[in-house]
Amino acid sequence: MATRSALVVATVIALSVADAAQATSRSELGALKLLFWATEGAQWANTWDVQRPDADPCIENWYGIRCDDDGHIISIRLPRNNLIGYIPVEDLSSNFLTGAVPASISRLTSLRVLRLDNNWFIGKLPSSLSQLSDLEYLHVQNNQFDLGANNRVVPDVVQLLGQTNDCHIIE
Repeated sequence: MATRSALVVATVIALSVADAAQATSRSELGALKLLFWATEGAQWANTWDVQRPDADPCIENWYGIRCDDDGHIISIRLPRNNLIGYIPVEDLSSNFLTGAVPASISRLTSLRVLRLDNNWFIGKLPSSLSQLSDLEYLHVQNNQFDLGANNRVVPDVVQLLGQTNDCHIIE
């Protein structure tokens, strides 16, 4: 009888935990699928099962994906995973992203549009953004960036980008 009671309690706890897990939003899942297809995901060293209609990166713990308790993707780390291709647009706007913009974003060398607007980013934009020679649009308004000279968020980056290409900056 005690064993049966323990089994019932364990089942109830397991169902409660499973019920508490939140499904990843369609837009976040869609963004991951676009990344997968744009970078030949079937050839990755650690691939994802994106073709199943019920696929969920947070519940299934996809390689390189970290999620919060609400099922939102908070980190994508895919080093040495054989990604091939390019990411022409990186739109991270209108989220709740915090902290500093990592300098490693400049490794997206074919990036044409970078939207960081309407978040909670702090600090200064990394000067390495000036290495993005294909960048056409940079949106950084409505964040908590440190203002530089002349009350501008990106004076140094603007100057560097202006020397290398015709980048339109919205700050």
